[in-house]
Amino acid sequence: MAENILDRNTESLKERTGIWSQDKINQLLALRKKEEYQRYYIDSAMNEHTIIAVKKDKDITYLNSRYNDEYAAEKWVEGIEDIKYKSVLIVLGLANGIYAKTLLKRLGAENDMIIYEPDPYILLKNLEEIDLTQLWRDQRVHIFTKGINEKEFRDAIGIICPYERINYTQIVALPNYSQLFGEEIARIEDIVLKEVQFIEAQSSTYYHLGEEMNDNMIDNLEFVSEGTTIDILKERISQVDDYENIPAIIVGAGPSLKKNIEELKNSKNKAFIIATDSAIKPMLQYEIIPDLLVTIDPHKPMELFEDERVRRLPYVVCLQTRYEVLKEHHGKNIFFTSDLFMYGLYQKFGYEISTLETGGSVACNGFSLARFLGFKNIVLIGQDLAFTDNKKHIEGTYKEKAISEEEKNAYAYVKDIDGNELLTYANFKIYKEWFEAEIAHMHDFRVINATEGGACILGAENRTLKYVNDALCTKDVDFEQIIKKLPQIFEKNVKENLDEYIASFPKVGKKLRKLFREIIEDYKRIDMYAFRGKIDSEECKNAMKHIDDYENQCAEEMYMELVKMYAKQTEYDMLLDVYDIAEDEKSETEDIHKIVNKGIALIKAYIDANEKVLKRLKKG
Repeated sequence: MAENILDRNTESLKERTGIWSQDKINQLLALRKKEEYQRYYIDSAMNEHTIIAVKKDKDITYLNSRYNDEYAAEKWVEGIEDIKYKSVLIVLGLANGIYAKTLLKRLGAENDMIIYEPDPYILLKNLEEIDLTQLWRDQRVHIFTKGINEKEFRDAIGIICPYERINYTQIVALPNYSQLFGEEIARIEDIVLKEVQFIEAQSSTYYHLGEEMNDNMIDNLEFVSEGTTIDILKERISQVDDYENIPAIIVGAGPSLKKNIEELKNSKNKAFIIATDSAIKPMLQYEIIPDLLVTIDPHKPMELFEDERVRRLPYVVCLQTRYEVLKEHHGKNIFFTSDLFMYGLYQKFGYEISTLETGGSVACNGFSLARFLGFKNIVLIGQDLAFTDNKKHIEGTYKEKAISEEEKNAYAYVKDIDGNELLTYANFKIYKEWFEAEIAHMHDFRVINATEGGACILGAENRTLKYVNDALCTKDVDFEQIIKKLPQIFEKNVKENLDEYIASFPKVGKKLRKLFREIIEDYKRIDMYAFRGKIDSEECKNAMKHIDDYENQCAEEMYMELVKMYAKQTEYDMLLDVYDIAEDEKSETEDIHKIVNKGIALIKAYIDANEKVLKRLKKG
């Protein structure tokens, strides 16, 4: 019987693609062989439900009520306040699943529940003894546990809790969990806080640079059909014998780069050298040519790309990369995607394109690229992430002044490897914490911080670049030739079809103009019927159906993703207001007139955004 329960539970978990794979389930099942597992018990409550207990030292702690676990779960759920439409509940602990199942009864279809079990043995006990298939299959539920899929847990926060849902996200811990797993719960709460800070920082970036990012996306469409992808680069590099053990060196532009830039010459053709765009000028001053350059900033200063040698380098880019940079580029463009539009565009023509995780800086993208390509030894240089010797960048990057006393008040402090405090930008501190969080989950990677200065990056080995060259740079590899031979991703006939498809966008934009006007008219009809007390009339229902039909037609057009990019800030504002409705009061408190006005305002934002897209396309 127990094996049947285990089989059903594991099969249900595997249905949650991206969170649970057979490999992760195997990691969890392997814990059954650990002596530690003997500390976990099952018992029966007085209402005959299976409950779980943990022995710690000489004490046994029950994770559920021994009398009536259902009643205890109901009282716990009653204590959770402010559950709104679209609220996200991050639940720390699983126990025997009764708390989650009871909470689900209170949640609506638009809510999400992220469960993080701080003890994988407890999740394993559930899989073996309690049939929770209904819980695992509920699309509102996302289950994670320590040491198995923590990385996916962090990713899920960014996906499930976008900016507009942050204020409607709360963390709740199950009874007894704080007593048993206090340190782990504090660590997870800190992870959630940092993820939220990063989401807010991204939103702030988009608020200030969103228009430029969108302009670049449209302008850069002319380069898409002639580029290649990081996926093809990965496939070609993987053919190099024992390539995983060749070090990948990420070169940033921190002040400490000056200490080891001469030594970097000895890494050439023995390591895969990834330059950030800010680091390229000092590198060229020392006659160091990287294997490729990463540039993603929508407003990167053009002074970095003045040297013709820079313009001939292969670039790793996305659609948001500054258009002028790509326009003057004579080398190979290697694309990754950072948006749904480009991903959908490639999918439409039968091609794959991957994304790169980012902590907000181009160095973070370079780090993620090295991981994506499969290098197991990742080396950081010039990653000061702080103001070393009162400087922001290595000399020769930008013309900049030292930090003034007035500026210092706007910054944060971090510690160096000796425990001393260093001044830094607040966003540099976020980048540092991103590196640390990534390293914490990289069990099969080695990260060496050879910056020789700046902030301490927890989890990275502090070594010199000379050590890296002596110990790891032992094999000659001509990555330059490998990259030079990368083919364009689109074959000739597909390229022609893609170019033709992009050329059809103005026609699509004109079609959407008409659909948007129709949606507004239907919203006005709904408002009129509601005012007359005929909200349940057939005419009103038809108007609602028309809106659904028109919105579906809009959603079917990939072009709509470009429109949404220009209307993103308005979408945020509208959604924040709409979400502020208590889930259990929604049907009674929604004001039709308010919803109609919000709907019309959003469609008008789409109309304005559509005109911006059409104008930009015409300019191109």
